[in-house]
Amino acid sequence: EFVIHESRNDFKSLISFLLSIRKLQYYMVGYNNVFYDAQMLQYILNNHAELSVLPANIIAKAIHQESQRLITLPEQRRFEGIVPESKLYMRQIDLYKQKHYDGKAKRTSLKWLEFTMNMNSIEEMPISPDDCVNEDQIDSILGYNWHDVYATKEFFKMNKFETELRLKLSEQFGLPLLNASEPRMAREILAKLLAEDLGISITELKAKRTFRNEIHLGKCIIPTVKFKDNVFKELVKKLKATTVNGNNLKGSFEYSINYKGIDIDYGVGGVHGIVKSGVYASDEEYIIKTLD
Repeated sequence: EFVIHESRNDFKSLISFLLSIRKLQYYMVGYNNVFYDAQMLQYILNNHAELSVLPANIIAKAIHQESQRLITLPEQRRFEGIVPESKLYMRQIDLYKQKHYDGKAKRTSLKWLEFTMNMNSIEEMPISPDDCVNEDQIDSILGYNWHDVYATKEFFKMNKFETELRLKLSEQFGLPLLNASEPRMAREILAKLLAEDLGISITELKAKRTFRNEIHLGKCIIPTVKFKDNVFKELVKKLKATTVNGNNLKGSFEYSINYKGIDIDYGVGGVHGIVKSGVYASDEEYIIKTLD
């Protein structure tokens, strides 16, 4: 642990530690660290010569300002304002990205993970991020930090197979997949194989995509699709009669049915069905399955 405070300044020790991590090519494991923690460490290393000669409180203020810049980046400008993963000084394993918890539909905080992992306690930062830290508050802040480090470590251990899989696939296909979500892994591998089969680059392959102003949903249904139940026959009829705006797909198709007591919602992003909330138990006649 390292503290940068007027009562204790570990800045030079921190730099030595980070440089040794980089030299040994260790991985740093974190949660949302590609966007935040790694960016902060990058800033510190980029500016360590200038910062190291300053008083601790000025160093802390500079680091805090960079932190605020990152946190307040507008969503549409996030990737412009950070160092790309491929150019980071130290290799990162980002559990947040691997599990696709950075996606809008799955966005999950570390606190929520701590709850789902049944940790003995879930802690919030003991002071406001904008408060100046008194010397007698340092121990409680370090305790909070160590608590989150432990939670991250436990989550990493539970999901280590995710990292091992990505390391193997990265080596097998020559692609940077370490922090890729499952959908991105599939896209990247398929693009590489398809490009190789066509004898073109991945960049050329992506340029071959066809953009349509109108999409006739009926043309997306292959002729072999047949249903016996009227509720699905009506769904197919509705799809075949629908044309959507290719330039503005959001909310362009919404349709709901009820099949055997299950509400099923259709949209341009896919289909979602869920049983009513309640307690369900298997018995000698029935088992419980989750299907995707």
